[in-house]
Amino acid sequence: MSLNLEQDYIFTNTTADSELVRLQLIEEIFDPATFAQLKKMGLSQGNTCLEVGAGAGSVMRWICDRVGETGQVVAVDLDPRFISGTELPNLEIRQGDICAMDLEPNRYDLIHLRYVLVHVQDYNKAIANLVQALKPGGKILIEEPDFLDQAPAAVEDASKFAVMDRMFKGVLKLHQVLQVNSAIARQMPSLLQQHGLQNVSAAAAQKLAPGGSKMARMMKMSLSHIAEKLIKAGTVSAQDVEIFLQEQDNPRTWVLYYSTIAAWGTKGALKPNAR
Repeated sequence: MSLNLEQDYIFTNTTADSELVRLQLIEEIFDPATFAQLKKMGLSQGNTCLEVGAGAGSVMRWICDRVGETGQVVAVDLDPRFISGTELPNLEIRQGDICAMDLEPNRYDLIHLRYVLVHVQDYNKAIANLVQALKPGGKILIEEPDFLDQAPAAVEDASKFAVMDRMFKGVLKLHQVLQVNSAIARQMPSLLQQHGLQNVSAAAAQKLAPGGSKMARMMKMSLSHIAEKLIKAGTVSAQDVEIFLQEQDNPRTWVLYYSTIAAWGTKGALKPNAR
């Protein structure tokens, strides 16, 4: 097999229109849970926050509103095409790789990222960079998809059940080829502890949805974008992909889609000799 591993992000080179629709669907589906968790973390007026992987910008804009005129939000993305030009007085947009970019140490009251580290090969380096940027007492919230428990739940045509199951296994195989960690979501609480975070907690939520739902539409777009890569990885055929995409429109097909695992923690006080 031959796949280009130069880009960590699996959706690189998608067209602007289709990628924006996909990102907006993700926002519609997952923003309510994200906002609820951010509220619980004590986000308030005057906070300085970092939003990593800003996507289409809904969380970024929500945080800007919460921290108010006295607060500041820095939004980072490898591809900020959907947030560039956003004019908010308390917003700064940066383009860059979270593993490589310089983040000011001990600056941020809150750091949030959603569906970012699953695309990053050196996720420990990324986490370390984020943790050093937190203020003592600052909090980080990381939300990642757990692809290990995806499965077809009820398929009207029983002959297509195995095809859909094979597609989900194909996604895991593609992750292996691209050298990304499919299990990073369920490992995240432990990783935060390893990087020195305190009061680490986590929560998980999974979507069971029929064809034609927002979740199914989003997954159809996601799998369409990476179909060629899946086929090259050698686990699924072009016919498998076609059947899977068709079933995402079938309201009598139900799928247990990936879980979203949220993990969060607090940075402790600096050591006396720390600068």
